[in-house]
Amino acid sequence: MKSCLAQLGALLALFVVVIIITAVHDAGGFSFERYNPVAEARQMAELERIERQAAIDRVMTPAYALAGFVMFLTFCGVAVYLVAAWGVAAIRRFRDERRPDVRGLLPVEASNLREISPLALAGYHNAALAAAERPMVSSGPQSLTYAPHYRGEFIRDVTAPAALPVTAGSAGVPTFTELLTAGRIGRGQPLLLGFNQVDGEEIVGSWLDLYATATAGLPGSGKTTSQRFFAAQTALHGARFVICDPHAGAADDSLAATLQPLQRLFLLRPESEPRQILQAVQYVAETGKRRVDGRDSDRTPIVLWVDELTALLGRSDVGDDVAKLLERIAQEYRKKYIYLSASGQIWTAARTSSELRDSLASVLCHRMKRAQARLLLPTEEAAQVERLETGEAILWRTNGATARVRIPNTTAGDIAKVAEILDENGFHQASSGGPPAE
Repeated sequence: MKSCLAQLGALLALFVVVIIITAVHDAGGFSFERYNPVAEARQMAELERIERQAAIDRVMTPAYALAGFVMFLTFCGVAVYLVAAWGVAAIRRFRDERRPDVRGLLPVEASNLREISPLALAGYHNAALAAAERPMVSSGPQSLTYAPHYRGEFIRDVTAPAALPVTAGSAGVPTFTELLTAGRIGRGQPLLLGFNQVDGEEIVGSWLDLYATATAGLPGSGKTTSQRFFAAQTALHGARFVICDPHAGAADDSLAATLQPLQRLFLLRPESEPRQILQAVQYVAETGKRRVDGRDSDRTPIVLWVDELTALLGRSDVGDDVAKLLERIAQEYRKKYIYLSASGQIWTAARTSSELRDSLASVLCHRMKRAQARLLLPTEEAAQVERLETGEAILWRTNGATARVRIPNTTAGDIAKVAEILDENGFHQASSGGPPAE
């Protein structure tokens, strides 16, 4: 009995030991699986990767948004540029189809050249044949005529002037003497501004087409001849002159010397020194002020001629004062028949202010450097001036119209002839409120 109990106790103890071992084994396995270092390391690495990606996303998301916005703006800018370019091209085409170019020619579509070319070529040859059949009028000295018994053109109303054949080109432009003999200029006739170099037609008008004009060009380009041409016509129309010429007395072809036969029209003697020039300009400005204020009812046209203005403004201590007075004359007194004609060679900002250049309402530009001409003329016209011949000029009138013109040759003898006509018609100097010329 005791042995049975002992065996039973041994079996029970063995069973308990097995249970304990099984429990310990299960507990050890659970602990091993829960605290596996490899799995733990993998989990930590994954968490770090997720955190890094989140940090990158926080930084890059605004950058991606900004880049997209910039690309959108760039696209919009390109689209606006293309639309604007198309609009400018359309406007330019619309304008060019209705306005001739600087040569007077209308634009032609490339697709129409096949049809238009034969017609244009035929027209060119027909025009050349017609021009060849016209009699040529030489502008040389051999064609000058002198009429010592010329009568009445200063006071006679010329209603039917004699026909004067004119052909396009420099050889076909008549001289001042020929125009005077034919009755095309003088009392009762409009102011002749020149001959159109494209078709040879006269360009006529008045000082209202000029107001205050800049006559520009290099030496020998025809500035003085142009001034003589306009002065001779203006004298026949009854105007008075005030002359400022820094080169007066230095040469026979100076403006003061060449207009000396018309001294009966001078309101003051020609001035050459800077201080005296300033006083002469002040006199003209004061005359204009009196007319504007109603203290002077005289409406006789007065032309202030200032030769070599740019040199005067750039090299004298009175340049600023002269420039301010000229601006006032050009802007305020032109409607009271007081006009300005200023000539010069260099029209840079160092010599003339932009205010003075803008005050000059018209330009007669002879041959000069293109860079200088750009300060006075539109770009297209300024590109032509370097190739102008002597006596040719670009005329820019107060209405904005431009033309390449030829100025008729006007000599010192023509000025003397005009003075003789004034004498023959009993010209008497009228009072103008200022001291007489000495």
